[in-house]
Amino acid sequence: LIEPHEERRLVLKFFSDDIGEFAANLRFEVVGGINGNAPVALAASGVTAFPSISKDPRNVFMRRVRTRPAIASKQYILDRDQYDFGPLLAGRDPASHRPEAEEGQPPPPLDKHVLRHIEYLRITNSGPFEAKVSFAFESVTKEEEPDADPTKKKTGDGKPAFEDFPFVVEPQSLALDVEETKEVMVCCFPVKEGTYTDTLVASVEDNPEPVKFNFIAVGSIPKVQLDTTDVDFDRLLVKQSAARVVRLSNDCAIPVRWRLVPPADGIPPAFAVDPPALEGTIAVGEERPIGVTFSSAEAASHRFKLKLRIGDTEGLRELADTEELAVGAEAFVVDVAPEFSDGGTGLNFGDIRVGHTVEQQFLVANSGKYAVNFEVKVRRKAIAEILEVDLGEEEGLAALEPGQKRTVKVRCTPKKEMQCPDLGRRGARGDELELLVYEAKTGEPVQLENPPITLAFRAMFNSFTVTPPRGLNFAPVKLGDSTTHEFELYNDGFFKFDWFLFDPARPGSEGGAQKPSGGEFAMGPFRISPAEGALGPKESTKVQVKFVATEDKHYDCKIGIHVDGMPDTAGGTANFNGSKRTGVEDQTAQNFFVMAGGGREPGFREYLLTAESCAPGIDTETVQTIFEEQFVARNLEDAIATAGRIDIRAFCEEDRVFSFGPVVVSGPGGAPDSSGLDAAKFRISNPKAIPCDVRVDVACRGVSGSDPPPFELNVRELTIPPHEYRYVKVRFRPPGLQTYSATFEASVPDGKDPRTNSLKFELRGDGTVPTVSLEGPPIFGDAGGEFKFGRLQVGKSHTVDFVLRNDGIIPATARYEAEASPHFTVNCPKSVPLEPKAQHPFQIRFHPREPGEFGVPVRFSTVHNPYEDAKVRFLGTGYLDEISWDLRDAPQPPGEDPAGLALPPAPDE
Repeated sequence: LIEPHEERRLVLKFFSDDIGEFAANLRFEVVGGINGNAPVALAASGVTAFPSISKDPRNVFMRRVRTRPAIASKQYILDRDQYDFGPLLAGRDPASHRPEAEEGQPPPPLDKHVLRHIEYLRITNSGPFEAKVSFAFESVTKEEEPDADPTKKKTGDGKPAFEDFPFVVEPQSLALDVEETKEVMVCCFPVKEGTYTDTLVASVEDNPEPVKFNFIAVGSIPKVQLDTTDVDFDRLLVKQSAARVVRLSNDCAIPVRWRLVPPADGIPPAFAVDPPALEGTIAVGEERPIGVTFSSAEAASHRFKLKLRIGDTEGLRELADTEELAVGAEAFVVDVAPEFSDGGTGLNFGDIRVGHTVEQQFLVANSGKYAVNFEVKVRRKAIAEILEVDLGEEEGLAALEPGQKRTVKVRCTPKKEMQCPDLGRRGARGDELELLVYEAKTGEPVQLENPPITLAFRAMFNSFTVTPPRGLNFAPVKLGDSTTHEFELYNDGFFKFDWFLFDPARPGSEGGAQKPSGGEFAMGPFRISPAEGALGPKESTKVQVKFVATEDKHYDCKIGIHVDGMPDTAGGTANFNGSKRTGVEDQTAQNFFVMAGGGREPGFREYLLTAESCAPGIDTETVQTIFEEQFVARNLEDAIATAGRIDIRAFCEEDRVFSFGPVVVSGPGGAPDSSGLDAAKFRISNPKAIPCDVRVDVACRGVSGSDPPPFELNVRELTIPPHEYRYVKVRFRPPGLQTYSATFEASVPDGKDPRTNSLKFELRGDGTVPTVSLEGPPIFGDAGGEFKFGRLQVGKSHTVDFVLRNDGIIPATARYEAEASPHFTVNCPKSVPLEPKAQHPFQIRFHPREPGEFGVPVRFSTVHNPYEDAKVRFLGTGYLDEISWDLRDAPQPPGEDPAGLALPPAPDE
């Protein structure tokens, strides 16, 4: 109850067991109040929270990564919810993060290596209240619990030993206003090698939930690993070089500084170490090669040790000895030399006949300390192909013990004419063989000061030339005839030899050349004598070859010329003096086919005999060539269909008929002689290699002896050179209107082959005349053809149309002749050519100039047709009216149709 003008105070208390935001409405009502006792509402709200700090890693840690890299370094790993210091050098003093300052001076800056052990965390008050935060590592808080690990070392005050939990946090407490941020320093100074983990616990006063941050670090000490501690070069040839590689690898998580300490008297000059400074730094996971090279100019033995010292790269400790690298080597010399019986420096085989084998030998002596292997190498490929070096071993290198001598056999078998030294080569010296020595244990080649082994010899072939060098060509010979040629054999070598001719396609009983019996040798149509003989140096002999033409055939016969000691290859063979053949010798070599191998005896050449026996003849089958200027078709109907007209000349293959088609008759009144323009040309070809005599004849059928022949030849006899042709002209001049035929034959009197000795086919042609008809209005009259124009007023004209039509099968030409008349005009050319079935319209106009009866005669004729010659007379009457009306240009009344007006009657009416 509230008295008038009285007030009462109400106390509203707010408290909650949960964190959050809360709101409520307080409703008040006045009994008997206005507006029907409408209630009054009062809104009340409140917030409950703990003091707190931000635990978002993005706000606390400066350096963050999503996943852990291979080697972490002061990074917060998001997917592990852990801050990783990475590898840290173990053994650094924890007090180094608080260096002492001199009196009156500010503290000195931290060493860069110490900073690797320190990280600063940003702590932000993210709550609505002031926060008092205390920091401690979980390892410390757990030691105070009853179930703490009893194996962990503890200090005198009961705290865990620093060597097990090397993490430090400073300061250990903070007071933060709302939204204030301060830094907290976390340090890790590992005492020994190993991995350390701990959790920083941030406890906020009046907040039961602490904030935790996980930390990890790896304590590391310098460690390296050598893949070997013994570098042994064993023994090595003087002036030869060898290299060894020792691999130094970093097995720890921090970089390592290393150094090789040589012995007190230094590294012998025969050795070289890479790097020359003998020290360096190895990164984490790196492998560093250390090269040791040995090369000595004199025989000596060496053995020494290199000490390996390592340490950290931060300068925390001095380098410490770890391992020793033992190095040893021996340099020695090889004394091996060839010894020759004559005290010289090479082998001299003297003169050698090509294909023969000559052998020589020499000794190889080892005067050195150790065993060696050796071989004899031929420098040039051309010499290697003719030499065989026998070391006394089945294959590979020959072994030579200390103090031992070994015999080497060299066999020379030249395969062609050559000389060594080759005078044809510039700077030739004959140094063809080389003694190669190898150290027996390592197989390394030894560089000796011995000069190359010289080689000298001269190899020669038996040699001969043939003239002419390209073989004998008898040219074409007529059947039944014979001809004789000869060739010359000349011995241009240095030795006497026996020779004989043989058939290379028919080897003897032992696979070699078969020597002919008797003094003559026959091969096909050729007879050769003599067929064998002997020739001394620079001597020659002539061999005759006779060819008898018996068949129509081309002959290519190869005869073999056998000579002992001849080369197996031809063309460009060197003479004994090293020069190339020239002139006839080189031509002969280039044009011979050498037959070697395949079971045949080498040492002979093939000589080509070429001849051709021919029977004269002409081409009777190639109709496209014979009738090259005419149509060639299967039959006449096909030719006409192809040409589109009937008056064509064509050869019908099925009937072997040449058709001239329709031709204008040349009898009385017919077409005069046109100087051979109507002649058909037939090509007669000689495909043979000899001249050919040809007789030509045309036999007409159905023509009496008194009648002129319809077919005429321009020539009766022909002589056609080899592979040429001539034309025969046949002119068709039909004397009458009928079909004519004849047989054309071109025969070779000396021909033996029925396929080429006669060309025969039928000739056909039709005699005809051109014809032209006149079409138009009817023409009639008592005295001949007449056409009447009727009566026509003077000054007027009347035109009549006519047509000239060719109803024949050949072209025709129509002509007209008319007397000059002022009253008639003929609108037509004087001469009108017409193709078959063609027509030509023309007009004749009558236009009288004065009154009277007029007429003009017109003669129509067909060229080359004496039966078509007609005269037509055109008549007309001109009159003049005394009075007449001409209303054509007068104005017409409106509405009148001009077409309906009365006109004068037509002139003919």
